[in-house]
Amino acid sequence: MKKIFKEKQHLNTNYKINLVNNTEKLSKIKFVNPNIIHNRFDIKYDGDFSLLEVIYNEQTLYVPCHISDGECFIGVYMMDLDRFIFDKILEFIGKNSNTKIYKYHCIQLKFEHEKLYTGCHWLLSLPPTFEEFMQRFSSKTRYNRAREKKLLENSFNCEYIYYSKEQLTKELMETFLKLKNSMCVSKYAEKNQAEKLLSNFYHITDVYGIKINNKIAAIILYSAVDKESLYCENMSYDTQYAKYFIGNILYYYSIKELISKGFKNIYLGGGEHKYKENSKAVKTITSAGTIEKFSFKNSFKNFLKFIFSIRNENYKTVKCITILGLKIRIKKNKVHSNI
Repeated sequence: MKKIFKEKQHLNTNYKINLVNNTEKLSKIKFVNPNIIHNRFDIKYDGDFSLLEVIYNEQTLYVPCHISDGECFIGVYMMDLDRFIFDKILEFIGKNSNTKIYKYHCIQLKFEHEKLYTGCHWLLSLPPTFEEFMQRFSSKTRYNRAREKKLLENSFNCEYIYYSKEQLTKELMETFLKLKNSMCVSKYAEKNQAEKLLSNFYHITDVYGIKINNKIAAIILYSAVDKESLYCENMSYDTQYAKYFIGNILYYYSIKELISKGFKNIYLGGGEHKYKENSKAVKTITSAGTIEKFSFKNSFKNFLKFIFSIRNENYKTVKCITILGLKIRIKKNKVHSNI
Protein backbone atom coordinates (compact mmCIF):
# COMPACT_ATOMS: atom_id res chain seq x y z
CA MET A 1 0.00 0.00 0.00
CA LYS A 2 1.15 3.55 -0.72
CA LYS A 3 2.89 5.32 2.15
CA ILE A 4 1.17 8.52 3.28
CA PHE A 5 3.44 9.82 6.04
CA LYS A 6 7.15 10.59 5.68
CA GLU A 7 8.03 10.41 9.38
CA LYS A 8 6.78 8.31 12.24
CA GLN A 9 7.42 10.54 15.20
CA HIS A 10 7.24 14.14 16.26
CA LEU A 11 8.77 14.80 19.67
CA ASN A 12 8.45 17.66 22.13
CA THR A 13 9.07 17.96 25.85
CA ASN A 14 5.31 18.29 26.44
CA TYR A 15 3.84 15.78 24.03
CA LYS A 16 4.64 13.01 21.59
CA ILE A 17 2.84 11.96 18.42
CA ASN A 18 3.58 8.61 16.80
CA LEU A 19 2.24 7.01 13.66
CA VAL A 20 0.97 3.49 14.46
CA ASN A 21 2.28 1.03 11.88
CA ASN A 22 0.00 -1.04 9.66
CA THR A 23 0.46 -4.26 11.60
CA GLU A 24 -0.78 -2.68 14.85
CA LYS A 25 -3.37 -0.11 13.79
CA LEU A 26 -6.26 -2.59 13.40
CA SER A 27 -5.70 -3.87 16.94
CA LYS A 28 -5.27 -0.39 18.45
CA ILE A 29 -8.17 1.36 16.70
CA LYS A 30 -10.49 -0.14 19.33
CA PHE A 31 -8.74 2.04 21.93
CA VAL A 32 -10.12 5.28 20.49
CA ASN A 33 -12.14 7.06 23.15
CA PRO A 34 -15.05 7.49 22.82
CA ASN A 35 -15.26 4.26 20.89
CA ILE A 36 -18.20 5.17 18.67
CA ILE A 37 -18.82 5.11 14.93
CA HIS A 38 -17.58 8.65 14.23
CA ASN A 39 -14.14 7.67 15.55
CA ARG A 40 -14.00 4.18 14.02
CA PHE A 41 -12.46 4.88 10.63
CA ASP A 42 -11.72 1.16 10.15
CA ILE A 43 -15.49 0.78 9.77
CA LYS A 44 -16.32 4.14 8.24
CA TYR A 45 -13.63 4.00 5.54
CA ASP A 46 -13.34 0.23 5.21
CA GLY A 47 -9.79 0.11 6.57
CA ASP A 48 -8.48 3.09 4.57
CA PHE A 49 -7.17 5.10 7.51
CA SER A 50 -4.06 6.03 9.47
CA LEU A 51 -3.83 5.98 13.26
CA LEU A 52 -1.93 8.47 15.38
CA GLU A 53 -0.82 7.72 18.93
CA VAL A 54 -0.89 10.94 20.95
CA ILE A 55 0.77 11.03 24.36
CA TYR A 56 -0.17 14.19 26.24
CA ASN A 57 -1.02 15.17 29.82
CA GLU A 58 -0.17 11.67 31.10
CA GLN A 59 -2.71 10.05 28.79
CA THR A 60 -2.49 8.17 25.52
CA LEU A 61 -5.05 8.95 22.82
CA TYR A 62 -5.55 7.24 19.48
CA VAL A 63 -6.67 9.54 16.68
CA PRO A 64 -7.66 8.09 13.29
CA CYS A 65 -7.46 10.07 10.06
CA HIS A 66 -8.39 9.45 6.44
CA ILE A 67 -6.56 11.33 3.66
CA SER A 68 -7.90 11.59 0.14
CA ASP A 69 -7.31 14.07 -2.67
CA GLY A 70 -5.86 16.80 -0.47
CA GLU A 71 -8.49 16.48 2.25
CA CYS A 72 -8.05 15.00 5.72
CA PHE A 73 -10.89 13.68 7.87
CA ILE A 74 -9.99 13.41 11.56
CA GLY A 75 -11.75 11.19 14.10
CA VAL A 76 -11.74 13.46 17.16
CA TYR A 77 -15.44 13.19 18.06
CA MET A 78 -15.81 14.25 21.74
CA MET A 79 -12.22 13.26 22.52
CA ASP A 80 -10.44 14.67 25.56
CA LEU A 81 -8.36 17.12 23.51
CA ASP A 82 -7.56 20.78 24.03
CA ARG A 83 -6.74 23.40 21.41
CA PHE A 84 -2.96 23.04 21.82
CA ILE A 85 -2.73 19.34 21.11
CA PHE A 86 -5.36 19.54 18.35
CA ASP A 87 -3.23 22.12 16.52
CA LYS A 88 -0.18 19.90 17.00
CA ILE A 89 -2.05 16.95 15.47
CA LEU A 90 -2.92 19.05 12.41
CA GLU A 91 0.69 20.24 12.23
CA PHE A 92 1.97 16.65 12.40
CA ILE A 93 -0.37 15.52 9.62
CA GLY A 94 0.47 18.51 7.43
CA LYS A 95 4.24 18.13 7.81
CA ASN A 96 4.39 14.36 7.45
CA SER A 97 1.88 13.69 4.72
CA ASN A 98 3.24 12.88 1.28
CA THR A 99 0.38 14.89 -0.20
CA LYS A 100 -0.46 18.53 0.39
CA ILE A 101 -3.43 18.85 2.75
CA TYR A 102 -5.81 21.71 1.91
CA LYS A 103 -8.74 20.88 4.15
CA TYR A 104 -9.14 19.31 7.59
CA HIS A 105 -12.62 18.05 8.48
CA CYS A 106 -13.67 17.34 12.06
CA ILE A 107 -16.83 17.21 14.17
CA GLN A 108 -17.70 17.72 17.84
CA LEU A 109 -14.45 19.08 19.25
CA LYS A 110 -14.76 19.78 22.98
CA PHE A 111 -13.49 23.35 22.70
CA GLU A 112 -14.28 26.44 20.66
CA HIS A 113 -12.22 27.18 17.55
CA GLU A 114 -12.38 30.44 15.60
CA LYS A 115 -12.14 28.65 12.24
CA LEU A 116 -15.01 26.27 13.03
CA TYR A 117 -18.64 26.85 13.76
CA THR A 118 -19.81 26.56 17.35
CA GLY A 119 -22.54 24.13 18.34
CA CYS A 120 -23.33 21.74 21.14
CA HIS A 121 -23.35 18.05 22.00
CA TRP A 122 -25.47 16.01 24.40
CA LEU A 123 -24.23 13.02 26.36
CA LEU A 124 -26.59 10.85 28.41
CA SER A 125 -24.93 8.74 31.11
CA LEU A 126 -26.87 5.65 32.15
CA PRO A 127 -27.04 4.02 35.62
CA PRO A 128 -27.09 0.23 36.12
CA THR A 129 -30.92 0.03 36.24
CA PHE A 130 -33.85 1.81 34.63
CA GLU A 131 -35.37 2.36 38.08
CA GLU A 132 -32.27 4.37 39.08
CA PHE A 133 -32.54 6.32 35.84
CA MET A 134 -36.16 7.26 36.55
CA GLN A 135 -35.22 8.44 40.05
CA ARG A 136 -33.47 11.37 38.39
CA PHE A 137 -36.89 12.88 37.68
CA SER A 138 -39.55 14.31 39.91
CA SER A 139 -42.58 12.23 40.89
CA LYS A 140 -44.75 14.47 38.69
CA THR A 141 -42.53 13.82 35.64
CA ARG A 142 -42.56 10.08 36.28
CA TYR A 143 -46.35 10.13 36.60
CA ASN A 144 -46.81 12.11 33.36
CA ARG A 145 -44.60 9.76 31.37
CA ALA A 146 -46.46 6.70 32.65
CA ARG A 147 -49.79 8.39 31.86
CA GLU A 148 -48.72 9.28 28.30
CA LYS A 149 -47.58 5.72 27.63
CA LYS A 150 -50.83 4.29 28.99
CA LEU A 151 -52.90 6.70 26.89
CA LEU A 152 -51.15 5.64 23.68
CA GLU A 153 -51.51 1.95 24.48
CA ASN A 154 -55.18 2.32 25.41
CA SER A 155 -55.97 4.31 22.28
CA PHE A 156 -54.27 2.03 19.73
CA ASN A 157 -53.09 -1.50 19.16
CA CYS A 158 -49.41 -0.90 20.01
CA GLU A 159 -46.44 -3.21 19.60
CA TYR A 160 -42.85 -2.43 20.62
CA ILE A 161 -40.34 -3.83 18.13
CA TYR A 162 -36.57 -4.34 17.91
CA TYR A 163 -34.28 -5.10 14.98
CA SER A 164 -30.65 -6.16 15.31
CA LYS A 165 -28.03 -5.35 12.67
CA GLU A 166 -28.63 -8.72 10.98
CA GLN A 167 -32.36 -8.02 10.69
CA LEU A 168 -32.09 -4.65 8.98
CA THR A 169 -33.57 -4.41 5.51
CA LYS A 170 -33.79 -1.79 2.82
CA GLU A 171 -37.56 -1.73 3.31
CA LEU A 172 -37.15 -0.85 7.00
CA MET A 173 -34.77 1.98 6.22
CA GLU A 174 -37.12 3.29 3.53
CA THR A 175 -39.90 3.31 6.12
CA PHE A 176 -37.69 5.43 8.36
CA LEU A 177 -37.05 7.90 5.53
CA LYS A 178 -40.73 8.16 4.72
CA LEU A 179 -41.45 9.02 8.35
CA LYS A 180 -38.66 11.58 8.28
CA ASN A 181 -40.06 13.16 5.13
CA SER A 182 -43.48 13.38 6.75
CA MET A 183 -41.89 15.54 9.44
CA CYS A 184 -40.80 17.99 6.68
CA VAL A 185 -37.10 17.78 7.45
CA SER A 186 -35.55 19.40 4.40
CA LYS A 187 -32.34 17.38 4.16
CA TYR A 188 -34.34 14.20 3.59
CA ALA A 189 -36.72 15.73 1.08
CA GLU A 190 -34.91 15.02 -2.18
CA LYS A 191 -34.87 11.50 -3.53
CA ASN A 192 -31.16 11.39 -4.27
CA GLN A 193 -30.36 12.56 -0.73
CA ALA A 194 -32.62 9.87 0.68
CA GLU A 195 -30.83 7.21 -1.36
CA LYS A 196 -27.46 8.54 -0.21
CA LEU A 197 -28.58 8.43 3.40
CA LEU A 198 -29.85 4.91 2.88
CA SER A 199 -26.41 3.78 1.68
CA ASN A 200 -24.83 5.18 4.86
CA PHE A 201 -26.85 3.00 7.22
CA TYR A 202 -24.18 0.28 7.21
CA HIS A 203 -23.21 1.14 10.79
CA ILE A 204 -26.65 0.92 12.41
CA THR A 205 -26.68 -1.89 14.98
CA ASP A 206 -29.87 -1.45 17.02
CA VAL A 207 -33.28 -0.23 15.89
CA TYR A 208 -36.27 0.23 18.20
CA GLY A 209 -39.75 1.07 17.04
CA ILE A 210 -43.45 1.22 17.77
CA LYS A 211 -46.05 -0.35 15.53
CA ILE A 212 -49.62 0.92 15.56
CA ASN A 213 -52.21 -1.31 13.93
CA ASN A 214 -49.34 -3.40 12.53
CA LYS A 215 -47.75 -0.38 10.83
CA ILE A 216 -44.48 1.20 11.96
CA ALA A 217 -45.26 4.60 13.46
CA ALA A 218 -41.93 5.48 15.13
CA ILE A 219 -38.30 4.43 14.72
CA ILE A 220 -35.07 5.26 16.56
CA LEU A 221 -31.65 4.23 15.22
CA TYR A 222 -28.54 3.49 17.27
CA SER A 223 -24.96 2.60 16.38
CA ALA A 224 -22.79 0.63 18.83
CA VAL A 225 -19.25 -0.67 18.33
CA ASP A 226 -18.76 -1.89 21.90
CA LYS A 227 -20.89 -2.82 24.92
CA GLU A 228 -20.60 0.47 26.81
CA SER A 229 -21.24 3.42 24.50
CA LEU A 230 -23.41 4.01 21.47
CA TYR A 231 -24.42 6.83 19.20
CA CYS A 232 -28.03 7.83 18.60
CA GLU A 233 -28.19 8.24 14.84
CA ASN A 234 -31.70 9.57 14.41
CA MET A 235 -35.34 9.28 15.40
CA SER A 236 -38.54 9.74 13.44
CA TYR A 237 -42.25 9.18 13.92
CA ASP A 238 -45.60 9.59 12.22
CA THR A 239 -46.72 13.13 13.04
CA GLN A 240 -50.37 12.11 13.36
CA TYR A 241 -49.39 10.52 16.70
CA ALA A 242 -47.39 13.53 17.92
CA LYS A 243 -50.09 14.57 20.39
CA TYR A 244 -49.68 11.17 22.07
CA PHE A 245 -45.95 11.89 22.63
CA ILE A 246 -45.00 8.80 20.62
CA GLY A 247 -41.44 10.07 20.09
CA ASN A 248 -40.82 10.47 23.82
CA ILE A 249 -42.40 7.11 24.58
CA LEU A 250 -40.13 5.34 22.11
CA TYR A 251 -37.06 7.25 23.34
CA TYR A 252 -37.54 6.19 26.96
CA TYR A 253 -38.48 2.65 25.96
CA SER A 254 -35.19 2.36 24.03
CA ILE A 255 -33.26 3.75 27.02
CA LYS A 256 -34.80 1.07 29.24
CA GLU A 257 -33.76 -1.65 26.79
CA LEU A 258 -30.24 -0.28 26.37
CA ILE A 259 -29.72 -0.10 30.15
CA SER A 260 -30.76 -3.76 30.39
CA LYS A 261 -28.02 -4.57 27.84
CA GLY A 262 -25.39 -2.86 29.98
CA PHE A 263 -24.79 0.33 28.00
CA LYS A 264 -23.39 3.24 30.02
CA ASN A 265 -23.38 6.18 27.62
CA ILE A 266 -25.56 7.43 24.79
CA TYR A 267 -24.04 10.10 22.55
CA LEU A 268 -27.02 12.11 21.34
CA GLY A 269 -25.27 14.44 18.90
CA GLY A 270 -26.03 18.15 18.62
CA GLY A 271 -29.08 20.37 18.32
CA GLU A 272 -31.17 22.25 20.85
CA HIS A 273 -33.78 19.53 21.26
CA LYS A 274 -35.89 19.58 24.41
CA TYR A 275 -36.14 15.80 24.73
CA LYS A 276 -32.36 15.62 25.19
CA GLU A 277 -32.34 18.23 27.93
CA ASN A 278 -35.43 16.76 29.58
CA SER A 279 -33.79 13.33 29.79
CA LYS A 280 -30.99 14.83 31.92
CA ALA A 281 -28.38 14.64 29.18
CA VAL A 282 -25.34 16.87 29.71
CA LYS A 283 -24.73 19.64 27.18
CA THR A 284 -21.21 20.56 26.03
CA ILE A 285 -20.30 23.49 23.76
CA THR A 286 -18.45 22.07 20.76
CA SER A 287 -16.85 23.04 17.44
CA ALA A 288 -17.17 21.40 14.04
CA GLY A 289 -16.54 22.07 10.38
CA THR A 290 -13.62 22.46 8.00
CA ILE A 291 -10.27 24.18 8.45
CA GLU A 292 -8.87 25.26 5.09
CA LYS A 293 -5.20 25.87 4.38
CA PHE A 294 -4.99 28.62 1.76
CA SER A 295 -2.78 28.17 -1.29
CA PHE A 296 -2.84 29.85 -4.68
CA LYS A 297 -2.61 26.48 -6.42
CA ASN A 298 -5.64 25.10 -4.61
CA SER A 299 -7.64 28.29 -5.15
CA PHE A 300 -6.85 28.17 -8.88
CA LYS A 301 -7.90 24.52 -8.99
CA ASN A 302 -11.22 25.38 -7.35
CA PHE A 303 -11.67 28.20 -9.87
CA LEU A 304 -11.14 25.74 -12.73
CA LYS A 305 -13.65 23.35 -11.20
CA PHE A 306 -16.18 26.18 -11.12
CA ILE A 307 -15.50 27.05 -14.79
CA PHE A 308 -15.85 23.42 -15.88
CA SER A 309 -19.07 23.04 -13.89
CA ILE A 310 -20.52 25.95 -15.89
CA ARG A 311 -19.41 24.26 -19.11
CA ASN A 312 -20.82 20.91 -17.86
CA GLU A 313 -17.37 19.32 -18.06
CA ASN A 314 -15.74 16.96 -15.58
CA TYR A 315 -12.67 18.60 -14.04
CA LYS A 316 -10.96 15.24 -13.50
CA THR A 317 -11.12 14.32 -17.20
CA VAL A 318 -9.71 17.62 -18.54
CA LYS A 319 -5.96 17.47 -19.14
CA CYS A 320 -5.30 21.06 -20.19
CA ILE A 321 -7.00 24.43 -20.61
CA THR A 322 -6.25 27.28 -23.01
CA ILE A 323 -5.99 30.75 -21.43
CA LEU A 324 -5.06 33.75 -23.61
CA GLY A 325 -3.80 31.41 -26.30
CA LEU A 326 -1.54 29.47 -23.91
CA LYS A 327 -2.14 25.81 -23.21
CA ILE A 328 -1.80 25.07 -19.51
CA ARG A 329 -1.45 21.43 -18.46
CA ILE A 330 -3.51 20.56 -15.37
CA LYS A 331 -1.74 18.37 -12.85
CA LYS A 332 -4.06 16.68 -10.37
CA ASN A 333 -3.38 14.99 -7.06
CA LYS A 334 -4.03 11.27 -7.04
CA VAL A 335 -6.40 9.76 -4.52
CA HIS A 336 -4.26 8.01 -1.93
CA SER A 337 -5.11 4.87 -0.06
CA ASN A 338 -3.98 4.13 3.44
CA ILE A 339 -0.33 3.82 4.52
